Amino acid sequence: SWSLWADRPDGAGPTLGGAASMLPQPEARRLYSDLVSAALTDPANRLAPSNPRLSRELLQLGTHDPRAVADLVEWVLGRDVFDADFDGDRREARGDLGDPGLHAPTLVSYSDPELSIAFVATNDGLLHALDAATGAERWGFMPRPMLRRLADLATTRETTARPAGLDGPVIRHVVDTNGDGRIAASSGDRVLLFFGLGSAATG
Repeated sequence: SWSLWADRPDGAGPTLGGAASMLPQPEARRLYSDLVSAALTDPANRLAPSNPRLSRELLQLGTHDPRAVADLVEWVLGRDVFDADFDGDRREARGDLGDPGLHAPTLVSYSDPELSIAFVATNDGLLHALDAATGAERWGFMPRPMLRRLADLATTRETTARPAGLDGPVIRHVVDTNGDGRIAASSGDRVLLFFGLGSAATG
């Protein structure tokens, strides 16, 4: 069988197919946080190894932690920098997504350009904007408080704990000025998304 969002037949394999298989290469992903500006795509907000605003203090990397800031940033971008599969290749893409929990994606349809986006909040602290037709990630957002969790998440050790990142449903508030059900920024339309941090949105 072949899932709707898959790059090849995935059969019954639970780790195959889906949006994870459609992720861009780590260097091409557009992930952001609210580091310095409310404008999401401000370059200063980008999660990139070269962004000097991403410090050891911000990521809560301990004094004796041998990992570099760039390592954690590369990890959240999807690179296997800590060799989780023990194959010796630390430049390959991991090809996985965080746990989306029990809530369905929130769908928003745009007309400028014609596009439907599925917004998915995952337990690693990322809000993903996925092309609903292909499953490809267009961008992702990690709230600043979630950055301090990366040092604990980016580990290969086994654990039975399941600390919550983004929890609960993604709620949309739609301002559709002409009521046509399609969002066009040029017409003054906009969508506000609300989601919770931490277990049961208590973070």
